[in-house]
Amino acid sequence: MLEQGIAELFAEGEMRAHLKRARKIYQQRRDLLCQLLRQQVGGWVAFEEPTGGMAVWTRFAETVDLTALSQRCGELGLSLGDGQLFRTPAETQASHLRLGFASLNAAELSRSVDLLGQALLPACSSLLRKCKASVMTDKNRPSRWTSHYLQTGRRGRGRAVLYLLSGCCCGPAYSPSPCPLSKTSSTATTKRPGNTPPDLPTNSNTSTKHLDRLLLRAFARENAARGCLLDLGCGPGQTTAFLASCDVPDLLGVDISPEMVKTAQALHPQLAFAVADILRLDYAAESFGSAIAFYSVVHFNYDQIRTALGETHRVLAPGGELLLGFHVGDEIVHDDEFLGEPVNVDFRLLDPDKIVPLLIETGFTLVDVLERRPYPEEYPTRRAHLWARKSALSTGYCA
Repeated sequence: MLEQGIAELFAEGEMRAHLKRARKIYQQRRDLLCQLLRQQVGGWVAFEEPTGGMAVWTRFAETVDLTALSQRCGELGLSLGDGQLFRTPAETQASHLRLGFASLNAAELSRSVDLLGQALLPACSSLLRKCKASVMTDKNRPSRWTSHYLQTGRRGRGRAVLYLLSGCCCGPAYSPSPCPLSKTSSTATTKRPGNTPPDLPTNSNTSTKHLDRLLLRAFARENAARGCLLDLGCGPGQTTAFLASCDVPDLLGVDISPEMVKTAQALHPQLAFAVADILRLDYAAESFGSAIAFYSVVHFNYDQIRTALGETHRVLAPGGELLLGFHVGDEIVHDDEFLGEPVNVDFRLLDPDKIVPLLIETGFTLVDVLERRPYPEEYPTRRAHLWARKSALSTGYCA
């Protein structure tokens, strides 16, 4: 009777329809798991998207002890094998795991990868300590660390997220001379009012912002040979100078404020600076090899940011990369007084989930994302840094 019933289901097409629905569900779950793994733990887990089956075969970085990771996951409520079943005789330690997705819905997959990232945190912290020590001491190390630094935290409506930094520890040992990372925005003609984010003044020091320093050094190392690196909204030139100390041979800092450009040129006479508007860059297409915009869009709304990204995409050569930094949030911080003088300045906190689509819309591909907590001396907002790349075959962005 059972066999006859199954045969009738096939004959009537019910089984075919069921298999089609099931295949679609499993494909969606596979795609979501692969996306989450790339976004949240991509520096620690390598894999190829499977064309069949109900699991993703993964290979973990050699710095990850799968036995310890399995134990940490168990303490967090996540069941994860220790990889011993898949260890080959030639391997000194287990590195492969099979991650199933068939029985988990979207929320469960998201939570599972989030817990995996939390369990990886001790390994990440250990690597970062080595990474920071290497910046100061090892001049002969490989050109790039391929692992990522992650830390857990909370953002928005209490949603747990992972913060990630890739490609840290690049280039020669860091010069101990002070060099501030944050700057005035390219659209501001006044200096920072008293209660606005302290990334904007010129008295900040990179030596207190270790992740920013590592990220800038990584970007410099990756792009030093691409052609002229454009520092958008350079302010008084502190980040431009830092990139020069990272052995970037060709740099141009631009700012909309002539006084800022004048100050930058006086402080760093060996470097090149010019007055320019990010929203209307007076440069030919494909003029630059790469660009950074560190806190240079904090006065823009999202439509203006789209325009700025489109202009940046236009002036970058195919394959050119962009590093974009901003404050995370959904507020507008307004100031109407500075040093006793009336001003009218808005500082916008921005949502990375809204910026990423703008990057894609304007022709960029997202390479990596970093979100970090503020340092004690900073304005109490999280910072986001987006690393993006223009397609090597790009035909340009049309607004």
